[in-house]
Amino acid sequence: MRLPRRARWILALALLAGACNQKAEEAQAPPPEDIPVVARVGGRDVTLSYYEERLEKMERKFLPDTLDMAGRHEFLGFIINKELMALKAEDLGYADDEQVKLADSLLEATFITDEAVKQYIAARDTATEEEIQRFYAFKKKEVLLKHILVPTRPEAEEILQLLQAGADFDSLASARTAVPEFASNGEPLPLHQRVTFGWLKYGQAQPLVEAAAFESPLQQPSSPVQTPYGWHIFLPFSTRPLKQPPLEDQHDVIAKQIGLRKRRVLTEEYYESILAAHNFILHEDALTIAYSKMPPDRPEPPDPRNEIKPVIDYTHQDLRMPLFELDGETTTIADFSDYYDSTPWVERPRRGWGMQGLYNWMRDRWLRPLQVEQARKDGIDKLPLIQNALKLRHEQMMVGALHSNLIEHQIPEPTEEEQLAFYEEHVDTYVDKEKRICNLIFHPRKRVIDRAYAEIEAGADFVETAIRFNDVATEKSHVQTAAFSRDDEKHEQIVPIAYSLDVNQYSEPFKTTAEGASGWVLLQVDQIIPEKPFAFEDIQEFVVRDWKNQWSENRLNELLEEWKQDYTIEIFDEVLRGATIRRDDVFVPEETSASSEGTQGGTD
Repeated sequence: MRLPRRARWILALALLAGACNQKAEEAQAPPPEDIPVVARVGGRDVTLSYYEERLEKMERKFLPDTLDMAGRHEFLGFIINKELMALKAEDLGYADDEQVKLADSLLEATFITDEAVKQYIAARDTATEEEIQRFYAFKKKEVLLKHILVPTRPEAEEILQLLQAGADFDSLASARTAVPEFASNGEPLPLHQRVTFGWLKYGQAQPLVEAAAFESPLQQPSSPVQTPYGWHIFLPFSTRPLKQPPLEDQHDVIAKQIGLRKRRVLTEEYYESILAAHNFILHEDALTIAYSKMPPDRPEPPDPRNEIKPVIDYTHQDLRMPLFELDGETTTIADFSDYYDSTPWVERPRRGWGMQGLYNWMRDRWLRPLQVEQARKDGIDKLPLIQNALKLRHEQMMVGALHSNLIEHQIPEPTEEEQLAFYEEHVDTYVDKEKRICNLIFHPRKRVIDRAYAEIEAGADFVETAIRFNDVATEKSHVQTAAFSRDDEKHEQIVPIAYSLDVNQYSEPFKTTAEGASGWVLLQVDQIIPEKPFAFEDIQEFVVRDWKNQWSENRLNELLEEWKQDYTIEIFDEVLRGATIRRDDVFVPEETSASSEGTQGGTD
């Protein structure tokens, strides 16, 4: 259904909301000559760079059809409206709203810790040629692994000592492994299944697991390795070769994979370094108990209004156990239980994450203030990119709150008469668009499609030919598309061809990359489903929605006209004319018509 085109620029305001402009009290003076400004709204500068950036990133549907001076003014008008809303929000005290302040605080913590990690990783995640060669060499074989899984490091180290002293791996696994003894259907699992980890290809597992698998000698146990499931002792049992394409065909992919792995390792290293600076000591036996008694994961979130939080069955002895130490202070399982209870369901740790996941949750949520503190010590919060990002989100929240309070909460319910009048005014937009159903022949190789095309040209039935040339097709529905309209994104590559043909007409071979598969296509139009209007009764809920959107847009326009009387607006056409357009989906005339220009340096 094609809905009325309305409230577009209201949505654009949310995308434009940003704060790379100075506050009003800081922007009264003319801008420095090296910082061009396209407009000034109530003393807030809209810089040329901000205008160009927003223009480049804005969704196409919010842009004018042509970026001549009239089009540039139209887009600048969106930005000016956003500035007016931000100014009004400031004047009405939205910056002091407790919800806005809380959101600011949470955003700052996220922004500065994320940036601190980026800076720690910077220039250290590039793959060397030696690393790429080593990675490729390991990809030439796969390793069959056995393993013994236990919950704690001390138990894993004890088992390793027994193995090094000559104990039989399978016997120890039978007695000590934490791998379940029974399958999900209740049947007992044989020992060989419980002890076998499986065949492992390099690049498919955690780096520490792969190091144990590919760097430990055959039949020699590895050092303990931690995963989300506990601590493993791996035993490389057998290897077999794998065929690999030449290194030059995989070089860039391997380099990216190594870089991604390095970023993960460096991220963990950064967080652990913060804990080490605070003398963090984890008691793994207590972590094991804390995890083992966590409640089962719920598939659906509870209703927070009547949620009965789970009671974790910790004993009095459990609750007194030290979980970790930090800066000389001890946190117990009782403290963990209280923190778990006070955490909203969506933010609680899950059993499915494993014990390592529980530890990461404690570190990255419970101990988050340490990460924020370190980022502040390192001056991350003072970086311009962080300041600009925080200002942008702060302004966005204020504009959103302003729109919600002054407009959204004031929208009335339309009467039946108003709904019908609105429907009749926009009846041409409430239509089920024309759709087409096509028969397709697809093949990666053009010579195959050419052969099918030659047969059809010679008189063969299109559908029968399509079924023959498709190995998995046995009937017409297997070579037929669903009904699609001109703006159907899934079928966008065949739309121009399909809509240029009539029923039973077919195309010449053409190339596509539809659904990620590159190949050649023959297309025949099977059905044309004409456009038809929707009855009011069938789309009444959409009419009500659109009526409210229109009311919202009209009300906002009224308020903006009022606010324009409160603030001086200046537009600098010479700067606007020189804006760089970094888009190829909007028409940009070589010379902007002087007749479409606004008042240079004027005041609205």
